[in-house]
Amino acid sequence: MNIILSFLLFISAFANSQKLTLYDLSCEHLTNPIGIETAQPRLGRKIRTSVQNVMQSAYSIRDSDHPNFTSDLIWDSQKVNSSDSILVLYEGPILESTRRYYWQVKICDNHQTGRISSDSQTAYVLALMFDLLPEEKKLKAVNHLVKNIKKRGNHLSTGFLGTPFICHVLSENDKTDVAYDLLLRETFPSWLYPVKMGATTIWERWDGMKPDSTFQNKDMNSFNHYAYGAIGDWMYRVVAGIEIGAPGYKEIVLQPRPDPRLEYAKATLNSRYGEVVSEWKIDKGKLMMNFTVPPNTTASIVLPKVQLAKIKKSNKWANEVLENAKEVDGNVIVEVGSGNYRFTYNTSLAVKVLKDAPQKLVKLMQALSEKEKNPLLKRHFETVARFTADTTHGFEISEKNIEEASRVLNYFQHEGSQWETYINGPRPLMMSFKSSVDGKHSYYWLFLPRNFNKNKKDYPFYIELHGSGGGKNNNPRKMLYHPLQPEVAGVTSQGHRKEGLFIYPWARGDKWYRDVAEADVFDALEDFDKTFKTDPRRQYLYGFSMGGGGTFHIAQKSLDRWAAIGIYSGAIKDPSEAEASKFKSLPVWMTWGELESRLTEVNRKLKNMFVEAGVDVEWTEVKSVGHKYLGEYQEKLMDWLTKQRKE
Repeated sequence: MNIILSFLLFISAFANSQKLTLYDLSCEHLTNPIGIETAQPRLGRKIRTSVQNVMQSAYSIRDSDHPNFTSDLIWDSQKVNSSDSILVLYEGPILESTRRYYWQVKICDNHQTGRISSDSQTAYVLALMFDLLPEEKKLKAVNHLVKNIKKRGNHLSTGFLGTPFICHVLSENDKTDVAYDLLLRETFPSWLYPVKMGATTIWERWDGMKPDSTFQNKDMNSFNHYAYGAIGDWMYRVVAGIEIGAPGYKEIVLQPRPDPRLEYAKATLNSRYGEVVSEWKIDKGKLMMNFTVPPNTTASIVLPKVQLAKIKKSNKWANEVLENAKEVDGNVIVEVGSGNYRFTYNTSLAVKVLKDAPQKLVKLMQALSEKEKNPLLKRHFETVARFTADTTHGFEISEKNIEEASRVLNYFQHEGSQWETYINGPRPLMMSFKSSVDGKHSYYWLFLPRNFNKNKKDYPFYIELHGSGGGKNNNPRKMLYHPLQPEVAGVTSQGHRKEGLFIYPWARGDKWYRDVAEADVFDALEDFDKTFKTDPRRQYLYGFSMGGGGTFHIAQKSLDRWAAIGIYSGAIKDPSEAEASKFKSLPVWMTWGELESRLTEVNRKLKNMFVEAGVDVEWTEVKSVGHKYLGEYQEKLMDWLTKQRKE
């Protein structure tokens, strides 16, 4: 198969990358080839500079079938933090034969990217710990620090100045998992290397004694030296989570951050008011936490990574204690007085990654399916088993999939096997069907309405089309595992509102909702209609980004079905007046951001076409906002849809 490609060498750069010049762009090692023999080519370029110690630190690649990139992009890699410049794999939709394509690359250099002149771990740690960096460079500096740690095989390279702060810096910047990597490392240099060598005290040097038991240095080599023992501060304040809320621990904050690689931790602090105790244990996928708060004090207990409803259900003894508890950033905060407190719940923080998790998950799903009488729940179990093992779409089971499967296994070992979970909460059932195009299985989420009654025939029906992922995001397990974790995550608005029956198709990762992806949407609708009867006056279709573009496309082929549609920041390919005029009898809701560049223009254009065609269109352009999913406007869409009825 020949894929005809032509390249417009249109080169520009991110800010502050004028030190680098691009030349000799290539595809499969060829410059402006007439054709190539792969639908997923490798792209490259050469870089020239006259400045010392400068290199590419990031790039982005865009692909279009228009030389001016005025139509919708076929693929946008977004910014990739990498120095790679040769054999960069194109990861967009499969390219079509006999079609001309253009691509554009932008790069930025390692200047002005949060890189400190000294690239040592201590330099980054001290700059971040003592707030020496401009706000806009902090995240980049954190990423450089993590990269340095990973490059060293998860070893630290700090001395007396950096060691006390390195784990605190990581935890304060949402990298506690990397801090645990350092804590649990057993090879030199690490805290556990001396322990493995028989140490019962903290050494002055990371390798005071070498693996062959000889001394690193006989002259300056104390075997009882506190400096590296500063990790104890982090273990008390982060692992156990004991923090000062008010002077003298009159008010206490208890906010442990467990990691499944450390099964147990307990810390006791003798305050002026009495003993403060924080203890946690991981056992069989559950996290058990014990706290002691001394008399004449109060405490804020932060239970990590859990919803309040789950805490109340699994700790019924604590209903009075939890009366004023609140959810903040995915945690539950409980205000308490003195006493002993115990909480137990399943959470991803208690999930160990199992290499055979996919196989165990399939086996569990098969066992649950065999004994299940509820046809919807039975089909749910069968579908999870199916997509866990499904490699027919070109995606092998990755390390990331294994991590996700470990958490999904935990979910089904607890609430995921219970019908009430799907009736009462924002959890979808997974449904599968065979494609009418190629016979492969495709999938969709199915949300049931609150207090679902299988005999009720007049529920409203909602279908949402998701935005584009592209490349690796088209892996079905990436989308389908997402809402089946111990914590609720990634569930869209109607999944929480539970006002009707609602589906969310995978549609091969979208592929512009054309061809086989388009067929997947209509196959999903057909599959749904075989199972449920819904109110024909209340049928709603909507989507965000590529899903908005898909909504515009799919609706034109099924106008008679819908009471209204919603297009949110629609990624739409060159809409025409003829297309817009098809919607004269169908109410349309549109929202987009003022700063979405090309998408702002195309959404304005479509809105104007709707207005000129006499379409009933409700629209908002959100000021000072780019291409971003805003929950507030999604809720406004839901409220608007509920008011729409077909006559």
